[in-house]
Amino acid sequence: MFGRFFFAGARDYFQHALGATKEPKVIAWSHIYLGRIFDLQEDREAAIDQYRAAVTAGSGLPEAKAAAELGLQKPYEPTRRSQ
Repeated sequence: MFGRFFFAGARDYFQHALGATKEPKVIAWSHIYLGRIFDLQEDREAAIDQYRAAVTAGSGLPEAKAAAELGLQKPYEPTRRSQ
């Protein structure tokens, strides 16, 4: 699995994106990916906060809203690639 340094770096980039734009698509997906990172770190409360923010930011973006609502329903689990 990924190390905490990977998560910290990715988390920093998504948080930077949130502070650097007003573009709803970037904001919504940054919140979704932050939620997924928190889910992978088993911090469900923080993940839910991010998914809620994504629902609000992505209200006009069906794919983002659906991804955020799925994150609210259950913790993110990465799909396994077949080898």
